[in-house]
Amino acid sequence: MSDPSTAGRAIKGLLWSVVYITERHPRLRGHRLVYRVFSSPHTGGLDKLEFINYGYAPLDGEEERLALEDEEEACRNNIRLYHRVASAGDPLEGREVLEVGCGHGGGTAYVMRSFKPSRMEGIDRSERSIRLCRERYPLEGLTFRTADALDLPFEDETFDAVLNIESSHAYPCMKTFLEEVRRVLRPGGQFLFADLRHDKRLSRLRSDMESSGFRICMEEDITPNVLKARDEFTLRMEEGMRTRMKWFGSFALSWLGAKDSLIYRYLSSGRLKYLVCVLKKPGISFSMPAHEPKRMQP
Repeated sequence: MSDPSTAGRAIKGLLWSVVYITERHPRLRGHRLVYRVFSSPHTGGLDKLEFINYGYAPLDGEEERLALEDEEEACRNNIRLYHRVASAGDPLEGREVLEVGCGHGGGTAYVMRSFKPSRMEGIDRSERSIRLCRERYPLEGLTFRTADALDLPFEDETFDAVLNIESSHAYPCMKTFLEEVRRVLRPGGQFLFADLRHDKRLSRLRSDMESSGFRICMEEDITPNVLKARDEFTLRMEEGMRTRMKWFGSFALSWLGAKDSLIYRYLSSGRLKYLVCVLKKPGISFSMPAHEPKRMQP
């Protein structure tokens, strides 16, 4: 029988190799392995996380209007990110909404409770994640299913809005995903998007959005807000995660963009940008006024 400590070191080395590669090459499939690990019940508590995103923290002078329940306070910055994106476009109340890449479901459930769409569905490739979502969030009007972002299992013109937060960087083909989003949106529907991209790929991202038939209504760089959220996360969680999760805590902190991780340094230097965008499919449905999109400098 092999030495358990040797096996543990081998697994640790494999996971750190995945982090090293995927931090430098975000489009590689290593992300899928990491997301599966995060949904595993054998990771010392990471499967209990309701949110897997970098969060959003208001900068000095920004007004805070987000009222949360006591049990939600530990996830305030993660919820802030969802609130920032879901409120960036037209009201979702009474609409039919899809979230692609729902992860562990905390954000999907928050949008359902707070923004009151008539129906909301969350999809994710991970069967483990979807099982967790169904167990945790048995809310009326909210459903979850396993599905591929590049092959959405819905009829044309099914939804009024599609939400996608910090997930698309792992997709093999962004253009295919955007075409699928446009297909399932009703005329005038909106795509609410947030994710990080290398600064040299921003022009390609905008080109893909427009060539897929979307109009860019809003684009905002929230990188400073994300960095502040990572600073607060690091202060709050570093000691606890390292103690509670032993060696896996260090791995988790790096993957989650803790201060001084490679991802954090790329965001700080400007090599990575974190964007929020609102895109619209042509047609009449929502009432978001037409205006020139707010864009960052290239």
